[in-house]
Amino acid sequence: MFSTLTVLALAFFGQSAYAVSSSLTNSPPTDIGAALPVVNIHSLTPKANATLSAAGHSKIHADLFGEAPTDFPATLLLCPTDLCISCFAIDLSTLPVSMCLAESFNIKSVAISQPSDAGLSFGVFVGEPGCENFIQIPSVNGCFGDFGATISDIAIN
Repeated sequence: MFSTLTVLALAFFGQSAYAVSSSLTNSPPTDIGAALPVVNIHSLTPKANATLSAAGHSKIHADLFGEAPTDFPATLLLCPTDLCISCFAIDLSTLPVSMCLAESFNIKSVAISQPSDAGLSFGVFVGEPGCENFIQIPSVNGCFGDFGATISDIAIN
């Protein structure tokens, strides 16, 4: 089972791992995620290749009813502490898709801050070192942690 997941993850993310540019995580940490509700990442079921709004809606609703897409602005918060405190903020619109990005620290909690709370039309994932065993961040505007493993890599698809 483990080897199957590893093979699928490598195929899914093109077997490529690149270090996130140091300029992304050299900015001062922010506490904007500290006000978000804290949720166990395993308690919500993600939607394949989409990230739900905090209210559980997805961009599909917007597509069906003619609302304008509102993926951005959206900020990925990578936090070396629990409870989304002292996080490094990364503009999601600047990250490449279908590529594993290896970070230089262990991620203890993660959040996607999105003012519109519309959800994303793509999935955002965190994974173990070596681009393995990815977990999808299931919704925006929630703080997720308690991964059950060491997390240091991110990917968007």
